[in-house]
Amino acid sequence: ATVANEQRPDGTFGGQSGWTLQRLLTSTADGLKAVRAAAGTSAAARQRAANAAIRASGAFERNLERIDEGYTAAAILASGGVSGKVADALRAKVRKDVERFSDGSFGLRVSPNSVRSDGRRPSDIEASALAVLALEGDADAVSLLADLGARLLGSYSPGIGWGDGRTNLVALQAVLSLFKEPLPKSVAITLSMDGKTVAEGTLDSTRLREVVTLEGLAPDAEGEHLWTVSAQPAVPGLGFSFTLQSWVPWEKQPAVGGLELEIDATPEAKLGQPLEIRVAAAAPAGMALALRHALPAGFQPDRASLERLVADGLVRGYRAVDGAVELDVPPVEASGAFSASYRVIPTLIGTLSASASSLAIEGRPESAHYVPPAVWTVR
Repeated sequence: ATVANEQRPDGTFGGQSGWTLQRLLTSTADGLKAVRAAAGTSAAARQRAANAAIRASGAFERNLERIDEGYTAAAILASGGVSGKVADALRAKVRKDVERFSDGSFGLRVSPNSVRSDGRRPSDIEASALAVLALEGDADAVSLLADLGARLLGSYSPGIGWGDGRTNLVALQAVLSLFKEPLPKSVAITLSMDGKTVAEGTLDSTRLREVVTLEGLAPDAEGEHLWTVSAQPAVPGLGFSFTLQSWVPWEKQPAVGGLELEIDATPEAKLGQPLEIRVAAAAPAGMALALRHALPAGFQPDRASLERLVADGLVRGYRAVDGAVELDVPPVEASGAFSASYRVIPTLIGTLSASASSLAIEGRPESAHYVPPAVWTVR
């Protein structure tokens, strides 16, 4: 009742010296929305809401031609204060201002001069949420609603939600509007490059806590391409993360700073049977070295053979870390050569790859010399 009593004879809410028409119309939309929200509390409240809607709709219709941006149009539509041709004209303004942002998502563009009823500039998240409420039921905006829903879900932060209190309220209303209907039993997801299918998958409505992962080979991905993730049927709020990985052949690195590393091992091994690894290094005399031999998954170093290297004085110590064996090599003699052998035990079957092994002067990781990654076949 308090808000309804503040409505002016011309149908507007709020307004004072210095206000723009855009702010006044946004404030009127907010006022009407508040009055209509209380309509269900009593018969008197319903009558107040009906009277307020009639007066506000007159204000909106009189100023229709002066509304030239989507945010104000969306706020008016979300208030429920217009219908018929006026609503159709405002929806067209909203659809016109929905655009693709630099991150590929879609949202409602906010005009530089647009402000909320409190005088603050709205975020594009708040504007996009209002666009969802404004375009609900619009047959020409089905695909736009799906894209706007994806942006809303993707922009949620566990710490602050979607922004300030006003933005969170509008965004929650938009999410409830978008997802009031249950998802289809299955949704076909397709990843395409330049219109050609790269990978396909299915989103099962009974397994919504699981992520659908699509992986595919794209040998012609170099350069600029149009990547598309599509859903059939189209549903709102599907978010995705896209990663493109590429590789180049690893060429043997020439010796740098006198450092050189060679690793000799039979590329084929048998499950559970020890495999001997021979490492040889060249380095400037008098330099202590840090040697890292990379191992594939499932290769366990034989600690007894590593302990023998320590006992024989070939290394000062070793560390069996995840995916590698690290050797602390004492300063090499004038010959500048180091060689040693130890054993590993394969515990997995298959073709297994490791990362690159390296040799560096102790305490100077920037001096590292690398050798190409090794591939083993375990039977």
